[in-house]
Amino acid sequence: MIILLVGGTHRVTRLLARDQLPLTAWPREHLVRYWFPAFAEEETRNRYRQRHDREATPHWGFLGHSLAYLVTCDWCVSMYVAAGLTYLTWRWTDVMFWILAGLTSSTVTGLVSQREPD
Repeated sequence: MIILLVGGTHRVTRLLARDQLPLTAWPREHLVRYWFPAFAEEETRNRYRQRHDREATPHWGFLGHSLAYLVTCDWCVSMYVAAGLTYLTWRWTDVMFWILAGLTSSTVTGLVSQREPD
């Protein structure tokens, strides 16, 4: 079950922090753009470098920059996802087994496809 939880955490983290699926990308990008516009513009090209744009004024200053980072950092998002999935697995083990099995299968398939030559 731990392996399934790890694989499921990876897949959901990737979905929330990086994937371009409009269902998750649109809210993430709008929040980041509101909290810290300069961080949002460069975010898709380089995840940890901030563009220095004098016209982009961050809302909420340092807090805005921190919040923008916390919703785009894989390590940070994985902590929230792992906590949520662990709780759900503890609460509804039978149902979560199948959900985590599907998420882990997706993770393994994605990682294998990245390594395959075209």
